[in-house]
Formats: sequence, structure tokens, C-alpha cells
Amino acid sequence: MNLSTIVSRDELLEILKENKKRHIEIYNESFVGYMEKFKKDLEQKLDDLNNGINKNLGISFNPPISYEHEYDRAIRMMELHQSSTIELSIDNFNNLVMDEWNWTRNWITGCSDYSVMASGCAVTKGYI
Repeated sequence: MNLSTIVSRDELLEILKENKKRHIEIYNESFVGYMEKFKKDLEQKLDDLNNGINKNLGISFNPPISYEHEYDRAIRMMELHQSSTIELSIDNFNNLVMDEWNWTRNWITGCSDYSVMASGCAVTKGYI
């Protein structure tokens, strides 16, 4: 089925900017949580090393990734769009309005290791 909808460019811009704001908030909280977890793990590994404990010294935490550029690109496209309305396919609607990108599930579940906001979002969306 080929569904599409026509939306207001200005309304879509507002939605995109709000989605971007929420993305940045989750990313920032995740990065702080990541750094705290990373430092704590690094300090423990250094203690183990100083005490002669032979353990794996590898770091197993993946830092959060920001997809802010995806929002910037979509926002700029809407700013340059010449009409007051725009037709969105169902895929475009899912990305731009519903904030469901092909990377969303992995991003939210990854960030939820470090972020309360991401954890809440992951639960709400049924990812975890």
C-alpha cells in the first residue's frame, strides 16, 4: 500500500525541531552516563592492575552516537522547501513526524545503558 499525507511545512518544522531537541537531550544525558561508567570501570581496572590482579583490561562500553545531523538535514530541507505544504510518504512520515528512523531502536537501546530518558523511551516504545 502506498500511503502518503500532506502536511504543513511550518508544522513539520516545529515537529522536527522538537524531535531534534529531545534527541540532543537523550544524547547528552547518555554521554554523561557513559563517561561516568567509563571512568568508574577504568579506575577499577587501574586498581586491579596496581594490585597485581591479572584481568582483561579491555574497555567494553560503546559510547553513545549522535544522529543530530539527520535532523539538521531534514530541517534544512524543510526550510528551503518552497511550498507551504509537503507530501510525505509513510516512510518519510515515520522518520520526520514519528521520529522512527532506521537507527532509532538500536540507538535508544544503546543509550538506555547510560540514560534514564532513553530507558523510559525504550520501555514506552516496547524496545525493552
